[in-house]
Amino acid sequence: MKRFGVGLVLVLGLLVGAAAPATAQTSSFDPSRYFGPIAGGPAVFPVDDGDNPVQSCLENNNTVLEANPFGPPEPVELSFEACVSSLFLGRLSWLAYYQNCAELEGFFAMENASGQPYPYSFYGNPGYTANNRFDCIYFVWSFHTGQLPPGPAS
Repeated sequence: MKRFGVGLVLVLGLLVGAAAPATAQTSSFDPSRYFGPIAGGPAVFPVDDGDNPVQSCLENNNTVLEANPFGPPEPVELSFEACVSSLFLGRLSWLAYYQNCAELEGFFAMENASGQPYPYSFYGNPGYTANNRFDCIYFVWSFHTGQLPPGPAS
């Protein structure tokens, strides 16, 4: 048990230490920005009525239904791991956001003159600038949960 506690402290220390604060809203470091997404995002449901997340993901091509406040739930295709973890939690998991940002980095790199994925400003808004993958997770989670309004600066 002692090893687990030490390992957890090291991992959390690396996460906090490696993540440079994003450019939005405040200039001071706010760790809740990086740990907020761990709680998950919008509610998700299995495509079928099954109780087993593994079976549901296998049978439905890793697709879940994401709750939509403006209409019927929308299908979202995830990796197998993100599908299972999201259905198990009942919400889009941190892993789903992590993998989404990993996939977006190629697009970010194409848009940046440097050819690097970061820094990247969502919606061209300098207040929504991600400097690394953890910032990306925060912004994508914030847009999905309504914590930040999507769109350019006004």
